[in-house]
Amino acid sequence: MIYKKKYELFFLFLFLLPVLILRVNVESTRYCTPDSVYYLEVSQNILSGYGAVGPKAFDYNADKTKIFPLYDQTPFGRPDLYQKEYFAIWPLGYPSCIVAVSYITNLSPLWASKVVNILLLALCFYLLYLLFEGSSYLPMYYFGSFTMLEICSYTWSENLFIPFFLLFILALKKNHTAETVTLNNVIMLSSALLIMCLARYASVIFYVIAFVFMLYYYKKSELIKVKTIFYSLIVSTLLLGIYLFNNYINAGYMTGMPRVNTQDFTSLELIEKFFMGMFHQLHLVKQFRFSGTADMIFYLMLTFIQLSLMMYIAYLLHKSTVVKSMAQKSIAMLGIGSVYLVFLIYMTFTSTIDPFDYRTLLPFSFPVMVVILYEIEERLNSNNKKNAIVIIKLFFIFSMFMNLPKKYLLELLF
Repeated sequence: MIYKKKYELFFLFLFLLPVLILRVNVESTRYCTPDSVYYLEVSQNILSGYGAVGPKAFDYNADKTKIFPLYDQTPFGRPDLYQKEYFAIWPLGYPSCIVAVSYITNLSPLWASKVVNILLLALCFYLLYLLFEGSSYLPMYYFGSFTMLEICSYTWSENLFIPFFLLFILALKKNHTAETVTLNNVIMLSSALLIMCLARYASVIFYVIAFVFMLYYYKKSELIKVKTIFYSLIVSTLLLGIYLFNNYINAGYMTGMPRVNTQDFTSLELIEKFFMGMFHQLHLVKQFRFSGTADMIFYLMLTFIQLSLMMYIAYLLHKSTVVKSMAQKSIAMLGIGSVYLVFLIYMTFTSTIDPFDYRTLLPFSFPVMVVILYEIEERLNSNNKKNAIVIIKLFFIFSMFMNLPKKYLLELLF
């Protein structure tokens, strides 16, 4: 049965590939934002032999509490025309992946970044398969949602963060059942901690989360588990410390720029953006955006379909005869996502982080949605409601179609 289900996973991945390729090929910016361009610039500079350098990204006022982006003034692609600075404002993990793929394939950094995204997506599928032991495929379908299609299309470091977040969860799960300290577990956990931080500096909060798990096991006198986390923290902290110290030597700051007390938005504006960001996370097919009557009708139609499906699933779960308790890994993932959300709120109110969009909220929304889909599938399976699972999967397939470049496809047809 599991062997047959593997084909479903394979075909889902194959279905996602042309969707992502078509989206990127048609979109005018090739799904690149300003920080994407900086990733591509440093990648090209590394390939050209200049080293890990790029153009200056920001300027500051006298007391360095206000930041001025320099994106519009920078001659990208012409390193001879701008003053090169060590690349430290964003971590080098994602550009390093782009460089590796570009070097191997001879693709330009732009298209190498899209190949990187596809490879990392495949890794996500594999890690989710391991995490749920081949018993649940519904969480993989979340990659067909608007949020995940956007993330996987853009040249963003979140694509590197997601699989190593999953590796972090998988390493904690393996450690929870381990009877001995193994090199494999230490490598998994330390690699996950380090590479998450090399994708997003904010991932340093996962060191705190790992430390809390270590204290939990210490309180229960489970010293084997304590030792695995302790060794992992030592190894990954040492390596991350070397990386940040190198940033400090070359850029003057461990993360490349002053970040504390630099937020331009007022508290009221940030609260508004937080609730709008959370509101958008509830929309699986299309975010709320008013750009005309037709777009609003389309949005309302998709919202009605999603709400109808949610009510149908809620009705089935309410009528369930078999009641299941939440899995330990689900509780852990919800807790980890919630801790990250609290940390994100604090950091956003004090520093220049893009306020509460589907990108910055990803480390919270992704584990929450994965848990919700896994728990729904478990309960529907236990109550022999397999047709409902198929309907949910078809809904995410529908979402993929709805997030194709519709205007472009219509022009091809007519």
